[in-house]
Amino acid sequence: MTLTARPARPEDRAAVAAISAHIWDGEDYVPEVFDDWVADPRGEFTLFFEDEQLVAFGKLTELGAGQWWLEGLRVHPAHRGRGIARQAHEYAVALADRIASGVLRFATDDDNAPVHRLAEHSGFEHLASFVVARAEAGPGDGAARSGPVTATALPAVRVWLQRSSAYGAARELIEAWWSWQALLPELPRLVREGRLLWWDDGRDLHAGLVAFSEGDENDDVEDRFWVNYAAAPVERLPQLWRELCELAAGRRAGRLRARPAYTGEMVAALTEAGWQVEPDHVMRVYARPLPGPARMTETN
Repeated sequence: MTLTARPARPEDRAAVAAISAHIWDGEDYVPEVFDDWVADPRGEFTLFFEDEQLVAFGKLTELGAGQWWLEGLRVHPAHRGRGIARQAHEYAVALADRIASGVLRFATDDDNAPVHRLAEHSGFEHLASFVVARAEAGPGDGAARSGPVTATALPAVRVWLQRSSAYGAARELIEAWWSWQALLPELPRLVREGRLLWWDDGRDLHAGLVAFSEGDENDDVEDRFWVNYAAAPVERLPQLWRELCELAAGRRAGRLRARPAYTGEMVAALTEAGWQVEPDHVMRVYARPLPGPARMTETN
């Protein structure tokens, strides 16, 4: 079987939507980002055809300088089991090798063994696993014990992170909208946007570090508070996760979501703090270095 690949065009909207209609009971996000993906000047939204029929698509995205991400790989249900996903994946990896430098990453379900084998076959390393956790906002004084990190404090933040076990467990990554990238290059932007906080546990002004987002990936739910990153000494993690619920309430959010590194210590802390952890919803993040003069590592 030979597939033909080409970048998506505006007139492909209906064909893409027809495949997305089979994904997640018709709740696939790809139709909502279709225009942005087609117009992306750096990555590529690739369509795969057998003869004249669209059978699959996928997206190569640059999240930041040297931070590349594979997402949105979809195969029409009628054509699954024929090796199409492998061909689409290999095409995207070859494309990234040709046009990009830095690191290429993607995420997949923890129980998706065929994709795990595909990742290993194409030179990816399993970096870390991340679990979905949920909680409801609640009253308390946690909002008063978190304050914004300033630009002048960034050197201290970097030193603090290097000493943090949570930073190592997450393989130095931060999550946002189901994608993961290196945290350190994101710190200045997080500070500019007011989304990086020091957490004061009542004894130490810099007991923990939190990065957050508000709203929803699809902008249809406004009362969500997303914990993109949270770290503190192990013995203080339960207090941090409890007070994040109070911080969310202080910002008029009702529900919290997080996807922290899946470790025994993190799960225990979340559970003690009253969060609902979903051990059947774990994501593996894989990474592969890309060639180029500006080659980066996970610590850059």
